Amino acid sequence: MSDKAPKQVVVHSLESTPLDFPEPSIFVEPEYAQKTREVIQANSVRDNDGKTALNAKALPHALCTDIVGAKKFFNRLPNKDKFKVGNDRFVRTPALKRELDERIEKPYDAKKIEQMKENERCLTALRDNSESLRIRALKESKIRHEQRYLKKRKLEEENITECQHTGEPLEPDAHAHHRERRADNPDLALDLDNIELVNSAPHKEHHKKENDIDFE
Repeated sequence: MSDKAPKQVVVHSLESTPLDFPEPSIFVEPEYAQKTREVIQANSVRDNDGKTALNAKALPHALCTDIVGAKKFFNRLPNKDKFKVGNDRFVRTPALKRELDERIEKPYDAKKIEQMKENERCLTALRDNSESLRIRALKESKIRHEQRYLKKRKLEEENITECQHTGEPLEPDAHAHHRERRADNPDLALDLDNIELVNSAPHKEHHKKENDIDFE
């Protein structure tokens, strides 16, 4: 794939978007449950693809840690799980939920574990906000519609004449092959850098070999 400059993230605040928070857990104090909802609501954002994130200012509460722990967590995250917009730093919701899952299985005291569980449940409400769900549904519909045109687009933009797996002359019934499968990463489903034009026989052979892969 070609080296592309990272796409600039555009964020939209979800502060005024009602989040469908669950009923507070009976195992956390009402004041704590209310603060969790206020912190997540005030610091939540979505991007243009409907993916959600939390401003890093909310990390100490969200992760039940202090500012030092929040900074250490943020700094060790891979770039795919965090980003910066202006002076604000954000952590993507799946990364936060994974971290909470890890921490919940560690030997913290019972009160803290219940607080982390409460925070994780509320982050699910952020992930599943109505705006993001609508955007994701529209994107999935677009992928299904434009999938049929991938071969034509690839041919027109790159003038490919050879099978990109074998080097043989490209046949009329060649397929548009996803390097990274749509089933694994639909974000790349329409990205031409993720598409190869492959003759029918080697394409079928490729997927046969994939099916034969075993767990290691």
